[in-house]
Amino acid sequence: MVPLPPVAPAPSTLDTAVDAAVSKIKAAKRPIVWAGVELQRFHVEDTFASLIDASALPFATSLLGKSVLSEDNPHYIGVYEGKSSNVGVQPLVQNSDCLIGLGILTTDINLLGITGVTGDSLTGVVPWSDQFILAANDAVRVGTQYFA
Repeated sequence: MVPLPPVAPAPSTLDTAVDAAVSKIKAAKRPIVWAGVELQRFHVEDTFASLIDASALPFATSLLGKSVLSEDNPHYIGVYEGKSSNVGVQPLVQNSDCLIGLGILTTDINLLGITGVTGDSLTGVVPWSDQFILAANDAVRVGTQYFA
């Protein structure tokens, strides 16, 4: 199968999305990257590795994105899958003040047990909160801002 060529966003939309994301990341005290399967599907593992090396940000992966980079990478903290995450990974991600989802599919598999319903015991950042940046599915969301 021949992959479809990427569709480039309008430069002004891309610039605005990047500016919003960079602003949120710079303001954060505990940013964490959450890497997903789309990084592998679009063959951008090397670019992602360069980003992690340059930023020195800790990163978790989804279960499907587990092999996006080696688990030997010094910035790797483990697989994050909602309430089924390793007990060491879950609080790191959930207490982040800026979760940067790259290629993450926000499905019930990746968010196991996180409902966001009042009374949920979950604290910290959740994927529909203002502290979440998501670049996936041909769009970018920075908090409540959406960029196609």
